[in-house]
Amino acid sequence: MFLRIFFLFLFLAIQANNPTQEKALLTKYNQAIAYYESPQPTAESDSIALDFLTQIMNDPLNSSLSSEVILDIYEKAGNLYLINNDFEKAISAYREGVFFNYKEEVLDTLFFASNLFLGESYYRVSKADSSIFFLKNAEKLLSKKNSKLEASRLYNSLGVIYYESGNYIQSINYFNQARDLSVGDKSFSELDEYLQYAEYSFLNNIGSSLMGLSQLDSALKIYQEMLSFGINDDRSLSQISEVYLEKSEPDSAFYYLNLISSEEIKNSISFQNQLAEVSFLKNDFESSKEILKELIKANSDIRENNFQLGNTFLLLGKIAFEERKFEDAIKFFHQSVIEIDGVFEDENVLSNPLEFSLGFATFQLFESVSRKANSLMELYLQTKDEKYKKASIETFQTAFSIAFQIANYYDNDEARIFLADYALKAYEDAIKYLYNLYQISGNYEEIVLLFEWVEKNKATSLDLSLKEKKVKRNLELPTDLLQKERDLQFSISRLQQQISATNDNNLIEQYQAELRSSRLALSRLIDQLNEIPEYMQAKLADERFDIKSIQNNILDRNAALVSFFETDEEIYIFLLDNKKLTVNRIEKKEELTNNLKEFKRALKEYQPGVRYQKGNLGAKLHEQFLSLSDVQWNKYSNLIVIPHGVLMDLPFAALETESGKFLVEQFTISYQYSVEFLTEIKNLKFSNENKIAFAPFSSNFWAEDDISLNQLPQSQIEIDAISENKFSDELATKQQFLEIAPNSEIIHLATHALSDPNDPSQAFIAFYPGDNSSRLFTHEIYNLDLESTSLVFLSACETNAGLISQSEGVLSISRAFSFAGCPNIVTTLWKAEDLATAYISTRFYHHLDKGSGYADALRLAQLDLLSDPQMSQFHHPSFWSHLVFIGNHQPRNSMKSIIWYVIAILLSALLFLFYLKQKKSTPKGMDLMWD
Repeated sequence: MFLRIFFLFLFLAIQANNPTQEKALLTKYNQAIAYYESPQPTAESDSIALDFLTQIMNDPLNSSLSSEVILDIYEKAGNLYLINNDFEKAISAYREGVFFNYKEEVLDTLFFASNLFLGESYYRVSKADSSIFFLKNAEKLLSKKNSKLEASRLYNSLGVIYYESGNYIQSINYFNQARDLSVGDKSFSELDEYLQYAEYSFLNNIGSSLMGLSQLDSALKIYQEMLSFGINDDRSLSQISEVYLEKSEPDSAFYYLNLISSEEIKNSISFQNQLAEVSFLKNDFESSKEILKELIKANSDIRENNFQLGNTFLLLGKIAFEERKFEDAIKFFHQSVIEIDGVFEDENVLSNPLEFSLGFATFQLFESVSRKANSLMELYLQTKDEKYKKASIETFQTAFSIAFQIANYYDNDEARIFLADYALKAYEDAIKYLYNLYQISGNYEEIVLLFEWVEKNKATSLDLSLKEKKVKRNLELPTDLLQKERDLQFSISRLQQQISATNDNNLIEQYQAELRSSRLALSRLIDQLNEIPEYMQAKLADERFDIKSIQNNILDRNAALVSFFETDEEIYIFLLDNKKLTVNRIEKKEELTNNLKEFKRALKEYQPGVRYQKGNLGAKLHEQFLSLSDVQWNKYSNLIVIPHGVLMDLPFAALETESGKFLVEQFTISYQYSVEFLTEIKNLKFSNENKIAFAPFSSNFWAEDDISLNQLPQSQIEIDAISENKFSDELATKQQFLEIAPNSEIIHLATHALSDPNDPSQAFIAFYPGDNSSRLFTHEIYNLDLESTSLVFLSACETNAGLISQSEGVLSISRAFSFAGCPNIVTTLWKAEDLATAYISTRFYHHLDKGSGYADALRLAQLDLLSDPQMSQFHHPSFWSHLVFIGNHQPRNSMKSIIWYVIAILLSALLFLFYLKQKKSTPKGMDLMWD
C-alpha cells in the first residue's frame, strides 16, 4: 500500500486517432486504473490490474493510444511488478516505457518516474552501473518538476547509491535532504501513515551510513529510536545486531537476532550471514561454516551475482585464513570478488579484475581483494612457490588501484580521507610482507615497490585534489561549470561561517538545510565534470613512481630523504639519496613512542626559567631514529623528512647528534607530505611588489567569551622588515587579504590562529578586528587560488596542528594553504613566542634576499637566534624549533652556486676573447708562452 503511494498518476490529456481501436483499449486501460487505484488494494485487485495492462502492452494496435497513456501503462505495470518483488519484469516494463517508439513528442518530465523506478529496480538486482545511470537521468529531470515527494524519493535513492559506493558522508547529506523535503521538522506522531514509513526509511539509511563511518553509538541510538515507531521492528532489531557485530560484541548481537520473528528475514542471506558472524566472533568456526555452506547451497540456483553472497564467501575466507587453510581462503575470497564486482567472472584464483567503476559494496570489494592478497602471500610462505608471491603482489596492487579509482570518483575531501584511512590496514599488511621478503632476498625491485606503497598511502586526498586542479587548468572544460563550482564552494563556506557565528537554533537549522542543498548541488556538478571523458581519463592516469627521476633531478650528493611509516607494531625508516635506497625497521616501538610524547610535551609546555638539558630525550630519539646502519650522515647537508603517525609533529631540528649539537646545526631540514609532492625550486627571485604581509594585532586585540586574541607588538617589526605591501591593524582585513593574495608570490601572516582538532574546517587565521566575520576558516582557504604563490609564512600559533589522519597527516591550517595550491609553507607546531618568532622571521627574509632557499633561510635564521647572546633567553628549542618548512627541496645555497657558475663562464669567455685578440696581433714565427 505505502509503496503504491510513491507511484504518481501521470495520465494527462487523451488524443484520439482511430476511435474504434482506441475505445476498446481505453476501456481496458480505465478498468486497469480502477483496480490499480482501489481504496483497499489486494493481491487479487493488483493481479487484475496487471492483466489488463499486459493485454494492452501486447496489443499490436496500442500505438493508437496517446504517448502519455502508453507511458503510464508501462509505468504502472512496472510498479505492480515492483510491489510483487518481480524486479526483472519491473525493469522490462519500465524500459519499454522509456524506450518506446512514440509517435509524438513526450514531455521530458513524464519520464522522471520511470527513470527513478528503473534505477531503484536495477539496485534491487545489484546492477550498479544501470542503477546509477537511470537515477542520474531522473535527477536531471528533477529541476523541471515541482514535487517535494518525488524529489524526496529520488534523493533517498541517490543516498543509497552513495552509501553503497562507500561515500557515507555524502549519503547522509542526501538522506537528510530527502527527509527535509517530506518530513520537515514534524515529530513522528504528527506525520500521516505514509510519511511515518518514509521517516522510518530515512532514519534507517542514516543509521547505516553512520555505521559505515564507524560512528556506532550514534547509529545505535537511531535504531533504538526506530523501535518505538512500531514499524518493521524486525528490521530495526537486525540493524541493532549489526551494530553489536561491528563492536565485536557477539552475545549482544545474538540477543537481538533472537528477538526477530519474521520468517522472511530469518531466511534472508543477510540474517544468516549475521548468525554466522556471531559464531565466528566467538571462535566457533565449525558452526559458522555450517551456516554459511547451507546458505550457499540454498542459493545455488541464483545465476546473477549477489553482493550479499559476496559477504558470505568473504566470511568463509576469513575463517579459512584463521584456520591457516590458505588455499581455501584464496578460493573463498576470489568468489567473494566475483559476487561483489558483478562484472569480473574469471574463475582463475590468480587473476584479478582489471577495470573498476563506482559500484555497490565498494569497501567489501576492496576488503575481499586485499584479504585474498594476504592469503596468497601466506600460501607462498608455506610452499615457497613463486607464482603465489607474484600473484600476491599483483593482488595488492589491484586493491590499491581500486582505492585510487574510487577516490577519484568521490566528491569531497572527507570521503577521500575516510577511504584512505580504511585502506591503511591493507597497506600495512602489504608493507610488512614485502619488507620481510626483501630482508631475505635483497631484491632491489622489492624495496622500490615497498617504498612506493609507503608513499602512495600518504596525503592521497591532497594529492588528488591538487591533481584535479591541474587537470582543470590544462583542459578546456566548460567555463560555466567551473564558475558554478566556484560559486557553490563559496556558498558552502559562507553557510559554514554563518552556522558557526550564531546561537539561534532556528537559524542553524535553516543554514544547515541550505548547506546540504549546496553540497548536493556541488556533488551533482562534480558528477557532470566526471562525465567528461578526457577529464576523467586525465584524473585516473596514475603517474608512474620513478625513484631514478627523484635521485637524478631532485637529490644532489648533499641531500638525503628520510621517510617514516608507522604501523600498530613497527616503524619503518627509509633513506633515499642520489645513489641508493635503504630501509630499517624499529620493531619494539613502545619505549620510542613514550619518549616521543614526553619530548614533544616538554617542548610544547615549556615553563619559563627552565634550562634545556642536552643529552636527554633529544639525543636518545636521534639515536633511535637516525642511527641507521651504513649511513654516513656527515656527507649530507640537506635533510628531507616525510613523517608519519606519531612523528607528524616532531621537530627534527631539535634532536641532538652524538656530538651534542642540534640537528639544525648540521642539516637544512625540510618536510614534505609524500614523495609524490617532491619537486625542485628553480628560482627564488621576487620583487617587493609581489610580497605581502599582514599584522592585524600589532596594536589591536580582540576578546570574547571563549576566545582571546591578544596584542602582538612584535608582529609590526616582522612586516616592516619584509615588504612594502604591508597591512597592520585596521588595514589588515580579511577582505584586503582575499583581494590581493591570489596575485602574490610571498604571503606573510603575523597574526593569531586557532586549530580545531574536532572539526578541522573550523580552524582559522584571524584578521582585523578578530570577530567571526574577520576570521579566515580552513574551509575558505581550500577555495583560494594560490597557484601563483610560492611561499606562505604562517607566523601564528599551531598552524600545523589539528586532527591527525593516519593516512592524510595533520588536517591543519597549513595543509589548507597547500590544498589552495601553494607548494611551500613555513608553519608552526605549537604556540609561538612573539619576540622569538619575529626575530626568526626577519632573519629568514634577510637570508632569502641573500640567495638562500626557503629551508636554508629558516635554518640560518634559527642559527642566528642560537648564536645571538642578546637572545639567550630564547635558546631553548621551545622558542625556535616550532617553525618548520614544508615544501619543495632546494639545495643549500644553490642560488649562490649558480651565480658563481655564471661568473665563471663569463670570465672564461672574456679570457678566450682576449686570447683570440692577442693571437691576431702576434707576428708570425713568434711563440706565446702560456705555460
